Amino acid sequence: MKAIGGPDIDQAIYAKTTSDGGYITVGWTKSFGAAVGIFILVKINSVGAIEWNKNIRWPGDEVDCSVEANY
Repeated sequence: MKAIGGPDIDQAIYAKTTSDGGYITVGWTKSFGAAVGIFILVKINSVGAIEWNKNIRWPGDEVDCSVEANY
């Protein structure tokens, strides 16, 4: 198991295995000095290294999400 996140509240909401043996996960974080929540999408390869990530700020605390990937 590998931890991704920071010192504050972080939560993975959904994760899915990709056809290349890795994972794609979505969630949110309030770490790293964020005054508001940050929606985060992360692609992890088959050995656990982060391939890429995308952060999107949103103004509230409500979030519900899922992810589909074509790998």
